[in-house]
Amino acid sequence: MIYRFRIISDEEKDFIFEMLIDSNALFSEFNAFIQEQLEFDKKEMTSFFLTDSDWKKEVEITLFDMSDDDNDTEQFVMDKIPLAELVNTLNQRLLYMFDMFNNRYLYIELIRINKIRAKTPKCVRLEGTPPPQFLDDFEQEFEKEFEKLLEENNLEEIIEEPFEDPYDFDDDLNLNDDYSEDYY
Repeated sequence: MIYRFRIISDEEKDFIFEMLIDSNALFSEFNAFIQEQLEFDKKEMTSFFLTDSDWKKEVEITLFDMSDDDNDTEQFVMDKIPLAELVNTLNQRLLYMFDMFNNRYLYIELIRINKIRAKTPKCVRLEGTPPPQFLDDFEQEFEKEFEKLLEENNLEEIIEEPFEDPYDFDDDLNLNDDYSEDYY
């Protein structure tokens, strides 16, 4: 079968990425295709998370085996698990953590299942700007947008004007004679 996934971002509202991938493909192939299409650095750590319908994490699929020998819990590793083993329901949701240091994710939903096979993943829709992989890029982009907003709305003069506080702190120091020091 072939899966059609829709991928969106909470950082870039105009970003939509839809792709086709065979259900027998490994999560590592899914990961590599996302990184390739979005031009992300393939050396960075990533993880997939199966989620409930409210995007709450349930199961993690890691890039590398990170279990210790004493741990009996099942470890899911991208290059050992085919998609169909964990993803098999229409509208199933996943999170794709692409920035582990800043907890940044892409939101993935299985939107169609076709009973055909595909040899390689295929991008069928890529609109808008994907979120930058690194937060420094995001912060720089935010600063550019903020500067543009200031210029467009002539807000620079307002921000640079000195702030005058109408509250007179000296009035607070003039204690009324009706109160004695013992009162406090």
